[in-house]
Parts: sequence; C-alpha cells; structure tokens
Amino acid sequence: MPMTRLLVNAGLFQLGWFACVLGAQRPWLLLVAVACLLVHLLWLAPTRGEWRLVALTMLAGWLLDSALLNLGLFDFGAGAPVAPLWLALLWALFATTLRHCLAWTARPGWRASLLGAIGGPLSYLAGAEL
Repeated sequence: MPMTRLLVNAGLFQLGWFACVLGAQRPWLLLVAVACLLVHLLWLAPTRGEWRLVALTMLAGWLLDSALLNLGLFDFGAGAPVAPLWLALLWALFATTLRHCLAWTARPGWRASLLGAIGGPLSYLAGAEL
C-alpha cells in the first residue's frame, strides 16, 4: 500500500478514535466515526476480506469488552449489560489498521504481543481521561 494511503488510514483511525471516545458524551460524533470507517471500506480497502476482518474484530472486541463490563472491570455508567455502541465502533476502526498502517507490528510475534500489551491499556487509559 502506498505511503499516502497508509497515512490516510492512520489519520482516519485517529479521527475516528477521538470521535468514538468523545461520542460517548456527544452521540452525533459517532457519525464522524462511521464516516471514517466507510471511507476506509469503500475507498482504501474495498475487499470482501477487509469487510470480514472488520466485522469479526468488531464482534470479538465488543464481546470481550462486554464480558469485562459484566465482570466489573469496566463501568461505562449506563447500567447496560453490554458494552456501548461507541466502543464497538472503536473496535471496527482498530480493525481497519491491522492490514495497513499497523501491519508492521504483526511480525515478529513478540512485537505484536508487546505492543498489544502496552498499547491496548494505554488506549483505554487515554479514553478514560478524555
């Protein structure tokens, strides 16, 4: 993928990340996140495999976060038994980076594990601070 597309992919993720996190309090911002997701899926990577990766990652992440919510590790203040929509959307946006701007993190496996172990919690911490 050309560098320009990788930068657009990273930029769309960052914009979508902020829209999701801030969208917890301002739901209209979720439309920005959806637009970022659609730009990726319709322009940057319009393949069936990409759509499948995004859907499966979103579902797996949302189920994991919902389980953590029910275990009492998360509190989104809504009292719902499942993780909120903005968090599911955030997982979909994260999935758009896996084959593109974050593809370099996949090999070797220790790098992916290390970055996931550090980056994941930092992302949650940053979101909580916002």
